[in-house]
Amino acid sequence: MSILYNRQQHIMNTLCHAQPIYLLHFCSRSRISMLSTFQLHPQPKSALTLAALLLSVALPTPASAQASPATPQQTSRICAALQSSLPASVYQSICGANPTYSIGLLPKSGSTASTPTRPPGEPQGAAPAVPTYPQECLAATNAHRVDEFGAFVAQDTRPAVIAANAATVNSAIETLGAKGGGTICLPEGRYTLGFKTGFPSNANVTAAIVIARDNITLWGAGPGRTVLLTPPEYQVVNGKVLRGRGIHVQGTNKATAPRVNITLKRFELDGQAGWTGKYYFPADTGTGDGWDITHKGIVPSQDTQVDNVVLEDIYVHRYRGEVIYVGGLGMKRLHLNRVKSEDTNASTYNVTADAIVENSEFGLSRFWIEIGTAFQGKSGTFRNNIFHSARGGQGIALAQGDGLEQPYTFINNRFSDCVGVFGFYGGVGGPIRITNNTASNCPTGSFVQFGTAPNTVVAGLRINKNIVVQDNSVSGFRQFVTLGGQVDNLLVQTNTFRSADLATSSSVVYGAAGDYKAIKIANNQFYETRPPSLNALNFVGTRPLFSGNSYNILSGPTYSNVVANGTVVTPVYELFRVHAGSSLVTATLNTSQYSDGQVIKVSGGSPTAKVVFATGSQNGYAVPATRTFTGTQTMELRYNSAAKIWNEISFSETGVTAAR
Repeated sequence: MSILYNRQQHIMNTLCHAQPIYLLHFCSRSRISMLSTFQLHPQPKSALTLAALLLSVALPTPASAQASPATPQQTSRICAALQSSLPASVYQSICGANPTYSIGLLPKSGSTASTPTRPPGEPQGAAPAVPTYPQECLAATNAHRVDEFGAFVAQDTRPAVIAANAATVNSAIETLGAKGGGTICLPEGRYTLGFKTGFPSNANVTAAIVIARDNITLWGAGPGRTVLLTPPEYQVVNGKVLRGRGIHVQGTNKATAPRVNITLKRFELDGQAGWTGKYYFPADTGTGDGWDITHKGIVPSQDTQVDNVVLEDIYVHRYRGEVIYVGGLGMKRLHLNRVKSEDTNASTYNVTADAIVENSEFGLSRFWIEIGTAFQGKSGTFRNNIFHSARGGQGIALAQGDGLEQPYTFINNRFSDCVGVFGFYGGVGGPIRITNNTASNCPTGSFVQFGTAPNTVVAGLRINKNIVVQDNSVSGFRQFVTLGGQVDNLLVQTNTFRSADLATSSSVVYGAAGDYKAIKIANNQFYETRPPSLNALNFVGTRPLFSGNSYNILSGPTYSNVVANGTVVTPVYELFRVHAGSSLVTATLNTSQYSDGQVIKVSGGSPTAKVVFATGSQNGYAVPATRTFTGTQTMELRYNSAAKIWNEISFSETGVTAAR
């Protein structure tokens, strides 16, 4: 038996070394080479007959010469011999009208075979390396090696090979899925997969791997060890650039019976065409560059019903479109843990789902996160993640559009190297909590920005509301908060902010044709930055209520308000420093659009340029006696919105006011 086994191994090793294009299905399996043949038909005589026939017909002479493809006559001879050696079902799978194993086993008539790509450093005469599978995966319940279902060949980009690789993975999914599901183990190596459906006009289903079964797990040996690559080339179909997706989960059309329990873990997915800094849409048909919405990495759902998708220890990158994407309202639970997503002209994460994203990294891209769909009941928690290198705008853009409740939490994340971090662009219903995050090195933008993006909101529902920004540490930005658009019920408190450049910075900017209601900015610490400012644009509603904030850069006339007789002066935030434009002036205060209860602390003036707050109510305030400011006095005024007047609540000649 050992002599027979040795002969089998010798013949198949010779075949696999010299003619792998013909024997992908066999040679990609265990290096106990004959086992694959025995799985087709476990009779030594038939197995040897198959090997001997292929060897005698297809192998060139001498054995070291380059292999040439089988001719139609050779193919006919092989199939004729196999018909008498194998069961009918096996024969049909190899030589029938629609052979299961035809790709790579017997080339089509007229095809050419090229020398396979070998791993760097592998000698030309060496046999293919034994595939190494993750033992943890193999030990899992109902786990199967992917090469049980067909050819799976590393380091080879010939069209027949990459088509076979993709067919094998998809066959594994379908075969196990038809039996209720299972785990597919992926070996170490770099495997290129062709697109399952080519380049149809409907790009939504063009993908290398399509999961249309429940209870499926794809499990590799880890990023950098198991690498799945998809081709970067594009075609132009119907006047548009088309590439294809990496992994697409095809859900159901029934909300009560969604596709369920899909897990992708411990592998790398590489689209081979990443960030170029060209964000135009659609992609350029001449170069393939730009934002290519057909070139997505992982799509857990596209307008279909899916529940409970897990991405764990995944590195997905170099796609020109969204790297992780969900379209429509059908995605329910989605969990990302230790996922790295980057290198795209689009966003690294564009998802509406009930999502938890943790311990993950989002890198080079136009945006990190886009949440732009109007579906009540979705939510997201982002915790303990790292975000960096967002080049095209605020890194996290929310433009929900309908203003309905959709809670999101961002906690204990780190942000750096960006234009800005959070952007609220219309119809965001909240509640949104941004707490205990750290952000740095984004010198041209704002940590939080509010506005309205075109074509993103339902008419009449532009309001961004129910948002808390609390206990964040931010440095190296131009602004901390920039207010524009419609904002309702915003609390910004107990944050620390240090600007990138004192000369151009501002802690808070408001105005910008905004519409404000119930905004409070309290107990924050602002360092090396200008105090809050009001830009020249008009706004409606009420100004933010400022309370208890500390500012370490406030000295000098730059941060003081010039008072002149007959001129109305506008307090912008809770500290109101004044100086006179002449030797003695009487102050008149603005009483429009302040939040009820706003307190301002007045100081300033000098012995040679005194500022007077006179009795009576004609100047917008009420004081019990004339108050003259020469540089040492302080006074607190509280705004009464019903009477539209500032009322004195304390005054001190020495700069120390009594506690309220």
